[in-house]
Amino acid sequence: MLTSSPDLPPTVAPGNPSETPANDLPIALQKGERSCTAHPLVNSLSFQNLSPNYRAFSVSLSSVSIPNTYCEALRHPAWKMAMDDEVFALISGDMGACGGTS
Repeated sequence: MLTSSPDLPPTVAPGNPSETPANDLPIALQKGERSCTAHPLVNSLSFQNLSPNYRAFSVSLSSVSIPNTYCEALRHPAWKMAMDDEVFALISGDMGACGGTS
């Protein structure tokens, strides 16, 4: 039930669960990691048939770290440069195929 007076904003009367504000709802708990590796690819894939250059490229992909937070990204010059480029594109309105105006 909403109540209000001429000088105060409307408020929700306590005790009615159907009028709980949306930001007070409980957060859904995430389930644990799922695993369905009855036949993992590592058992059937091999680097033996790859050229040396492609093998080196493939192995280097696993060494690339992806930051989880903005602060982590700022510690890596390449990630910081990528973020700076994106911000510059947003500011200049040059988003190309992303829907920006130019």
